[in-house]
Amino acid sequence: MEQQNTEPKADLFKAIGVFFDKLFTTQQNTFDDLAKQHADKIDKLILETEANDKLAFKSGFFTITYVTDTVMKLKVLLYYLDKNGEIVEQKSVTSRDPKCLTPDAFKELKEKKEIKYPIEHP
Repeated sequence: MEQQNTEPKADLFKAIGVFFDKLFTTQQNTFDDLAKQHADKIDKLILETEANDKLAFKSGFFTITYVTDTVMKLKVLLYYLDKNGEIVEQKSVTSRDPKCLTPDAFKELKEKKEIKYPIEHP
């Protein structure tokens, strides 16, 4: 199967970015907190993409990556199949200040470099 890269729906991914901004400026979080707090927005995106673009969701990941002591990246990566069986990828990558993490979570991220959560169909 050939992999296809498509641009995500800008409005939905923009909403996810705004959600992350609000979330990260108000509290310190564990990785599990972040994963739980993003779930509803991602679920909505998956269901809307399936309905509007006639794609079938197959898998995805929410990844938190250490970049520097003042930057971490959050990535949402979603994979779908189109009607021809071709893979369609949707992704959003956002940079954030790791101050939104608890001290223990930041230490773990710095050591492991990446924390990855699978995304399942809602």
